[in-house]
Amino acid sequence: MSRVIDTFENLYRRAQGDTLRRHTLAQIGRMAIPIMRQQIGPKIKKQYGFELDVTGQENIPQGRTVFVAPHQTYEDIEVCMAAYGEFCNPFVAIDGGADEAQWRQLELLDVTGTLRGTHPLAKKRQAEAKREEIAKLKAEYKQMVWPEGTYCPDFNGLLGFWKGGSVEAADESDSPIVPIMLTYALNSEATITECHVHFGESFDYRQYSDSIQAANGLRLRMLEMKIEMNAAHNPKVDQALYSKFRAAQVVRFPTDHEYRDGARYSLDYKTDPTAVETRFRDQ
Repeated sequence: MSRVIDTFENLYRRAQGDTLRRHTLAQIGRMAIPIMRQQIGPKIKKQYGFELDVTGQENIPQGRTVFVAPHQTYEDIEVCMAAYGEFCNPFVAIDGGADEAQWRQLELLDVTGTLRGTHPLAKKRQAEAKREEIAKLKAEYKQMVWPEGTYCPDFNGLLGFWKGGSVEAADESDSPIVPIMLTYALNSEATITECHVHFGESFDYRQYSDSIQAANGLRLRMLEMKIEMNAAHNPKVDQALYSKFRAAQVVRFPTDHEYRDGARYSLDYKTDPTAVETRFRDQ
């Protein structure tokens, strides 16, 4: 994958995007989605080698919606978009690793791009992206978000502690939050044979006193979904086999530091997730 960003300033400009260009490409994307939808299943099967099974579509509301999804593999974003199958706007962190063809795909989806970290331009872009996200939601768009900390290195899911940005955007735009959970079914060789995607019931974030508590309540709901889906679709998979799968992902994507750094949590996450989460948070 070719690197197209060489400075933080260029990365900021790329994340910010050309408004007119992005708007034009997004209009094309809206027209192309119905055609692409007919090809999604065969494309997933051909590209990744597994079947895509989608449930819970009845939980998807009409109008504005914030979908929140976890991140386990490089396939997650495309799988989530394919599972939804209609036009929506992904909200993703942009770190400069995409080639030009991938940038075009993101622009066709009218992606809301933000930047990680505490660099002044990153903080500026984070504020801009949040305003963009809220404006799109108020215009009845659907937004699909992968919050920082949703990386999941464990079989039954250690999700990092989340900030409250997604909840705040949903609250300010009066939008429901729908959690998405993915489970990749593995065989004895740690090879993916199928992918199950479930759209959960809307999450009531307004029952919490602040956005941070609500974000962690959502995180715990999604962990419960993950455990239930693994019980249904991965009944014979244990931590050892899942760690083998993680190792294969590291080999496949050697430049992704999250796969390497997350591996140290996988071996310890067994019967006492609270202790692991405490250490994870303290670090």
